[in-house]
Amino acid sequence: CRNLKPVPWWPGPTCRWILTSGPDHRSQARQPRSIRTADLAHGWGSCSPKGNITINWQLIFAPRKVLEYVVLHELAHLKVRNHGPKFWRFLSTLEPDYQRSKTWLEKHQSTLSADFLRRG
Repeated sequence: CRNLKPVPWWPGPTCRWILTSGPDHRSQARQPRSIRTADLAHGWGSCSPKGNITINWQLIFAPRKVLEYVVLHELAHLKVRNHGPKFWRFLSTLEPDYQRSKTWLEKHQSTLSADFLRRG
């Protein structure tokens, strides 16, 4: 995992957790080419056509279950590229309770910010 933000205590361990001891997605989802964190201007994660996953580092301010949801959401895109019904059905095989985390993120996304780090 590659960290584009100076948050050394989060991305490395989290990326290792995602790839080794996280939810058991390995039997159903394809393996990503890479997983990294970045300061995304829009969205909480992305999955490139080549299988590179990027997770917004500001998810550190969310509950771990929400971070897991975003990671699994992006892993699901390795198999289903769009957000159609097939995608959501497949995601539910990776995380049956994904809707709870999705709803939490929709409700609290404006509070997940590192703006306090930028104040002088």
